[in-house]
Amino acid sequence: MLVFDMCLMAQLEVAAQVHELADVMIACEAPEPAPGLPYVPILQAFAKGTLGGRRIGSDIVQAFDKNTRDRSIINSTVSAFDLSAFDEVNSKLNALVDKLIPAMPGQWTALAKSCFYGEQYNDSRQDFRQGANARQSVDLLDVLKKTRSAMPDFPAEAEYKDLVQAMDRFVIASANSKRRRLSNGVAIYAPVIKAAYDHAYDQLLFPGMSHWPG
Repeated sequence: MLVFDMCLMAQLEVAAQVHELADVMIACEAPEPAPGLPYVPILQAFAKGTLGGRRIGSDIVQAFDKNTRDRSIINSTVSAFDLSAFDEVNSKLNALVDKLIPAMPGQWTALAKSCFYGEQYNDSRQDFRQGANARQSVDLLDVLKKTRSAMPDFPAEAEYKDLVQAMDRFVIASANSKRRRLSNGVAIYAPVIKAAYDHAYDQLLFPGMSHWPG
């Protein structure tokens, strides 16, 4: 099990880097609240000795969510991923992107607006103005859902549904505070404008296996 007690790590790109190193990954899409992980209930889950990684992952998500609610934190997310399902998610996302790319010359505005208005984990919606230093992190499914609604004759309906089903298997558990109700568990890098693209991104494993950067 790999647990990130830090901000902004529930990215599909992070899962791509580590999916062969662990069975379960736990991380936050949004900046993590200052209290961090509640280690007492988490360590108690491990001490039971009768739970597998998926059950422990779900218990950690529940403990984190309870801790943030008890502290009245309203801007948090946490997710547990089954990393064995990463390849399926990546394959389904590639199939969807392959259908979207030919439509982009005439529909780029719909996708750009969806990235801009979708659930995002930046300091502000004007984050893209920081150029290559922009965070540009968005919730993958929320952006795709908005794109599906914004594009007339959406060309990837079957592929979208296949990806949603794969994501259901990938995300073991997730929890969001009330200001993060549009979060679905998995974030992805999505610059709104070309000037905000950081070419250091190309050095990650994900661009070499995903059609998303295209």
